[in-house]
Amino acid sequence: ILPKSAVVLMASDGILPDYSGMTEVRLNELLLAPGPLEERISALMSEAGTTRYGGGRDNLSVVALTRSPTQRRPAMQPAPATTRRTG
Repeated sequence: ILPKSAVVLMASDGILPDYSGMTEVRLNELLLAPGPLEERISALMSEAGTTRYGGGRDNLSVVALTRSPTQRRPAMQPAPATTRRTG
């Protein structure tokens, strides 16, 4: 289970500093800022994708996950084991 403030980020190489201009510090600031995850990712994509911040040199794809503030247990439960006899 993720800690409440954790964000899992999967991104293409376009997020790397050479292509996006995004430092690890700035990336963390944007990801851990208050507010909905969608807004934080939108800000990250805007900043990393513009030449104003030194970015926009490569395509950028991002998937981000965070824990729901009300989640008390894993959202996905394993399926119950089943046994099938043959013959």
